[in-house]
Parts: sequence; structure tokens; C-alpha cells
Amino acid sequence: MYPLELIQSIRLITDVCLEVAPNDDVLCVTDREERMDVMTLVAAECSAKGADVALVLIEPRKQHYQEPPRSVARAMRGADIVITYGGANAYEGEEGGLCGGCQIPCFNRRAQGISSEIEHNTGRSH
Repeated sequence: MYPLELIQSIRLITDVCLEVAPNDDVLCVTDREERMDVMTLVAAECSAKGADVALVLIEPRKQHYQEPPRSVARAMRGADIVITYGGANAYEGEEGGLCGGCQIPCFNRRAQGISSEIEHNTGRSH
């Protein structure tokens, strides 16, 4: 069972921030297995809205802001919406990940381009 706050946060992201719609190409990316449960919920919510969804687990980056694998970078460029979930730092051996803190940064290429970030706290601790 997941906390109501987590479900509400995911729906805020998919409904309000990203306006996920039928036939949107959505890519969900994380770099930690322990975060796959949250990303699976995000992917399921997008799928329930009729989007075509892919969920990807990548190896943690060795340096802060290191690019993802080329195949994932290509998929990110081709997606309508990219949602990532990572930690505060991307350095090996530290709590880290793709984008920052215990946040889900959402990128919506349709609205403002892939560089625009909207961050939402999921309320989950590490």
C-alpha cells in the first residue's frame, strides 16, 4: 500500500504539470532499483491516461550531470515527456542520481523544451 500523499503527488505531476494525454510518448528513467516502485506507479498512471510509456533503469552516473547512455539519450530526445527520479549527487558512493534530492523533475518538451524543470517532492525518504 502506498501513502495517499505519494499517489496525489504522482497525479499532480501527470495531470497538472505535464498534462499527460492519450498517445503521448512518455519515458520514465531512474538510476536506482529502490526507486523503481515509485517510477512504476508514475508509468502506470501515464499508461492509464492512454500514453505510450517506457520505464528505464540505468547505471548510476560516475560524475555529476554525466550524460545517460546514448540509447537513453536518444529516447529522451524523441519522447514527448521525460520523467526522471534520482538523488542529490550523481557521484558513485554517495546518495545520488539523475537530477536532485528526493525530487521528481518533470520535463515536458511539448510546452517549453527539454531544459524546463518542474520539481515536486514525493514525500519519500531514502
